[in-house]
Amino acid sequence: MTAVTKARAACLIGWPAAHSRSPLIHHYWLRTLGIEGGYSIEAVPPEGLAEFVLHLSTHGFVGANVTIPHKERALALSVPDARARAVGAANTLWYEGGELRSTNTDVEGFIDNLDACAPGWDAATDALVLGAGGSSRAVVFGLIERGIKRVHLANRTMERARPLADQFGAGVQPIAWDAIGTFLFMLPNFFATKEHLTPSVKK
Repeated sequence: MTAVTKARAACLIGWPAAHSRSPLIHHYWLRTLGIEGGYSIEAVPPEGLAEFVLHLSTHGFVGANVTIPHKERALALSVPDARARAVGAANTLWYEGGELRSTNTDVEGFIDNLDACAPGWDAATDALVLGAGGSSRAVVFGLIERGIKRVHLANRTMERARPLADQFGAGVQPIAWDAIGTFLFMLPNFFATKEHLTPSVKK
């Protein structure tokens, strides 16, 4: 691995990624905690992801966060821990012993936000998840882990939703995108979430 000679730096890898406020957040905490380092956005198209991730250190980075649409491929390009393997997607990369490792922190981010903003949310029996990307994998994993009995997964294409549902078993049921409106009125006790949006609880 090529040594990084300047201040240690990490980045956010996504496509697109310019809208992200991650650098503002990370630089705030770097300054506040007196840590010498940097954090930047790297807009990497899907066709360039493998080259960028596999040579992350030569691009000047000791680690990275990963966002849409790269989380599933980041898993395959790294050595994932048990959490990332169970979710089926990775959002955090770092070097350990010269090896590029990965994990998934989306589960904790999602569940902790629900606990803080919607206490009692896990009394619901059903959940509706919109989208079937890498973040949705973490959301579905977290919901099942917290005891939600049925997770209904809606995506614009059923071809994308079915494999994710199959991965997590009979408790996850794909539904057609155009059936969402009708579906909501059928559930007496549910909450709904969309990737990257703050969830809302409806009773």
